[in-house]
This record gives sequence, structure tokens and C-alpha cells, in this order.
Amino acid sequence: MKRLVLGILVIAVIIYLGVNRYRNHNMKTDVHNQKVLQGREATSQKKPCNCSYNKYNCADFSTQAEAQKCYEYCLSLDKADVHRLDGDNDGIACEHLP
Repeated sequence: MKRLVLGILVIAVIIYLGVNRYRNHNMKTDVHNQKVLQGREATSQKKPCNCSYNKYNCADFSTQAEAQKCYEYCLSLDKADVHRLDGDNDGIACEHLP
């Protein structure tokens, strides 16, 4: 009878330790996943504009520098002047903006 109780106790301890180890691993994974998502959000916030289609014109920007950032960003993605911000093709977007 003592062996049976001892065996059950050992099995219970093994199960308890295994469950705690599993929980700790999941907690670490959750923290890692949160950091990855935060990094992606920070990266996505750095994009000056959407270059997937012709979405903007010069009136959408308050300054020439802001339009230039968008223009150069789209060029860096090989999207060319997708928004047609550089009407005379001299490399300067929305030249009339302050």
C-alpha cells in the first residue's frame, strides 16, 4: 500500500512540474510574441505613405518635405512615382508646397 501511495505521489509531482514548465514556456512565448508585434507596429508607423496604388496628390501633404518623403519612399520600393507627385520628372515632389 505504501508503494502505491508513493508511486501516485511521484506521478503527481512529475505532472505538476511538467504543467508548470509548460506554463512558463507559454508565458515566455507570449512575451516574445508581444515584442515582435510591437516591433512590427513601430516599423509600420515609420512608413510615410501607402505606395500600393495611386492614393495621394500634392494637396494631401502640408509640406514639400512630407511629399518628398513619400515620393522617395515609393521609389525605394520600386513603385516609381506611383502618386505622380513629380510632374516635371526632376526628382522634386510637389514643388509648389511650402
